[in-house]
Amino acid sequence: RMAVRAYTRALNIDPLHVASLEKRGLLLLAHDEDERAAVDLQKAVALNPALWRAQNGLGVLAGKKGDHETAITYYDVAIEMVPNSAITLNNRGYSRYLLGDFELARTDLLKAATELGYEQAWVNLGVVYDGEGDSAAAVEVWLSVVSQSESGNRAADAAVAHGDDAGAARWLDRALSESRGASGAGGGGRA
Repeated sequence: RMAVRAYTRALNIDPLHVASLEKRGLLLLAHDEDERAAVDLQKAVALNPALWRAQNGLGVLAGKKGDHETAITYYDVAIEMVPNSAITLNNRGYSRYLLGDFELARTDLLKAATELGYEQAWVNLGVVYDGEGDSAAAVEVWLSVVSQSESGNRAADAAVAHGDDAGAARWLDRALSESRGASGAGGGGRA
């Protein structure tokens, strides 16, 4: 809040101060004040289209509205400027997944995860594998960033989303078993 106030003061002095528009817009976006964020980010990009973070932010806003095609156009612009932006590759990959383009989604997410070390990209890659019906591959990917029990929970959630109640029950049983095994290790209790 203090940072937003500081950028607001700067914009009261100079309403076209691009850096303040972009930074305030990104802060507002992070705090789910999407309408205000959109105004700032759109003004910033209108003044300087080379602001890749603002372009990425506009993509996030479009994605939150379910307009993944528009989101991808913003991400494309940002990636053109900063090809190794892990967060933008992750965002574009997830939007591609939501549009059903699993192949291009995997390409973006694999680069963000393996080459750039972006942890959320591993999580989203698991979602893509699960969306393709390969829950075993999804769990394997999730295991690279979460515990076995959490990985099982994620797989169970995905199975429910696909209407596979029996599969969800199997994954939940496995997650529960893993959770009990982990809590029993080392004698339990507090030191």
